[in-house]
Parts: sequence; C-alpha cells; structure tokens
Amino acid sequence: MTANPSKRSGPSIRCWSAAPKSCSNKANRSFSRRRFISATRYTEVAKRPHSSSPRPLLPSTAMPRPGLMFRVLASIAGLTTILAAEQPPSPVVPSDVAVEAVDYLRDVKPLLRSRCVSCHGPLNHEAGLRLDAATAIRRGADEGAVVVAGNPAASRMMARVRTHDPDQRMPPTGAALNDRELAILETWIRTGAVAPSGEKLALSPRDHWAFQPLRAIDVPTVRDADWPRNAIDRFAMAKLESRSWSPSPAASPRQLLRRVYLDLIGLPPTPQEQSQWLNDLAASAEPLEMPAALPDAVAVSAVDRWYERLVRDLLARPAHGERYARHWLDVVRYADSNGYERDAAKPEVWRYRDYVIRAFNEDVPFDRFVLEQIAGDELEDADGESMVATGFHRLGPWDDEPADF
Repeated sequence: MTANPSKRSGPSIRCWSAAPKSCSNKANRSFSRRRFISATRYTEVAKRPHSSSPRPLLPSTAMPRPGLMFRVLASIAGLTTILAAEQPPSPVVPSDVAVEAVDYLRDVKPLLRSRCVSCHGPLNHEAGLRLDAATAIRRGADEGAVVVAGNPAASRMMARVRTHDPDQRMPPTGAALNDRELAILETWIRTGAVAPSGEKLALSPRDHWAFQPLRAIDVPTVRDADWPRNAIDRFAMAKLESRSWSPSPAASPRQLLRRVYLDLIGLPPTPQEQSQWLNDLAASAEPLEMPAALPDAVAVSAVDRWYERLVRDLLARPAHGERYARHWLDVVRYADSNGYERDAAKPEVWRYRDYVIRAFNEDVPFDRFVLEQIAGDELEDADGESMVATGFHRLGPWDDEPADF
C-alpha cells in the first residue's frame, strides 16, 4: 500500500513502516514529525538526519477493545481475591525488620506500652497479665505462660494477636497489629525473648503514698529523753542516735533571730529590729544567752514563748507572702514578658502575681488556691480574685511569631 502525497486529507494519508521508500520526499517533509493513528495501529515517523528515508520510532501496536480489557482485569481481580481468601495469613517478616535488629527496650517495650499496657499494665491487669515489664511477661497470666521463648507458634501471645476471631483478638478494640508489629513480637520470641533482668514493675497509681490513708505512727524511744521538746524532736534524736551523733549546741537568741528572719521573709533583721527583739527577750527571762548545756526549764520556756511571738509576727508581714509566693511563681513559670525573640510584655500579668502573694498571706486553703487558677471563672462564687487567678493559663513562654501553615 502506497501513500499518495498529493492528498492532504489527514487520516487518509498514511506512511507505513513496511514500505517507507514508497513515500515521496514531499510527503516525508510534510509528515515526518506527525503521528498517524488508525483504528488498529499507530506509528510515529521521523526523518533521519541527512537522509530522505523516514524512521519509525515506535513499533506498530494493536490496541485491544476497552470492553475486553475490562473483563480480563475483572477476572484477574476476582481470581486473586478467591486465592487470598483460601490461604491463611503467613507470618511474613518485613524486609526492614531483621532478626538481629529487634531489641526489647527499643522495639518490644514501646510496642507493648502503646498497644497493650492500657489493659495489661500497672493500673489494669486483666486476666492477671501485665505486659509493662519483662519480669511480668515471663510470669504470664492466671491461665499460664503467654510467651514460650524460642517458639512463637507455642506462645499464646502470638496466637491472640494473630487471630481474626473478634472474641479472641488482642487488642480487643482498635486496629489490629500491623505486619511490622507482628514481626517485631515474633522475632523477639523466636530469638529467646531476651530482656534486661533488672527491670522493675511500675507501682500502680493507687499504691502511691499520697493516696494512702493516714495511720498512727509510734513515736520512737530515745536514750537522751531530756533533749527532745516534742514528738518531732524524738524522731530527729532517734536518727542522730542511730548514727552515734549528738545534737549541736543550742543556738543563741541572736542566731535564732537572724535565721528565722531569713527563712520567713528572706531578709535579715535591721539593727533596730534586732535590738527590739533581744530587749523583749531580756525583759521576759534571764539569761539572754542560752547555755551550751541543756537550759533549765524556766529559761527554755521563756525562749520558746519569745520565739513563738517572733515567728507569728513574721508570718503576719506582707513580706512573708512575697518570699514564699516566689517559689510558686517559679513553678508556674511566671514572667512579665513572653520570651523568645520579640519578648513582648504581658499586659496586666502583675495582677496574677499579686493574687498569689495575697493567697499566701491570707492562708487560702491549697485546694481552693489551685481550683481558682484552673477554673476560677466557672465557680459559682466567682469573683474578681478568682478571675484574676485564671491568669495562670497565660503564663510561660509565648511565641507570637507568625507561623507558616
């Protein structure tokens, strides 16, 4: 079949690769860079450099009918589904999980913590099984061992995480373990279920000392029964005697005065305050200086009463709230500015600082103190103070730089 170069009617003009020499030079120049597509085949013809003969770039290809192609693909998909349903899932270890690469602390423990510990951990250990530590895994559940080192097929853990039975599958809710997670567990068990021997079980939150009921404690008996003045002193004396130590000599009133000032308000007494307090003690009892040995009952009683008045006076000063509010403000990361590069000021944040100082000075109960800061605007008896307390949520570094999303 020969193309007629004099006719320029598009698809009716063809240059077949079987007879390229029959095409005239005019036809070659006109159609050397065009595609000619027919109902059953196509070819692209290009002109070779320094040659008048066209060169086919792509072979002629038969295009199947779309309906036939769809039926073939549908048949293949159906056959694949049937074969997959008839075969049980095989324990395929992904290529990126090597046997020697599985480590208990790095791979197994984080996996169990994220997928299993909510039901088998320190808070809940259903069926008597805990999976938060290797010692508990080796101990197993109420029904026996769940891991057989070196034999994944005999390990009940693997059977439960692989089964498709919804009543037996673990974890019972959420997505099942994926291939990588299954491979990690299987490889770990097959290689001996190696784990550190010194791993300790975490205590249940219910066992924390803060949640234990108060109980009476016996006051220890000490050999030197004259030194302690109260039950707390007996505990201190018992500790000293257990180490064969003896108490330090009693501090002088001048030393006590300076120590309690620094402790309660963070400042030493002024010369005028020091003279006032020492003169107050001198007017109440003699001697002024407590002896190195144990003082007599009259001197001890006078110094104790004087010291109690001193402590009460300092606790009533506004400086005491400023001194101890500083510790709370450090915990909640109080600052007058936001930090970061701009370090913009926090307007009106000083009101929260003053609220904390007032709370300490007014001896606000701790539960009320915390509640006002968390939800002071939601309280039934909310007032200006509780509203200011919610400034707690605005503390800490604050980045006001524009963010790109």
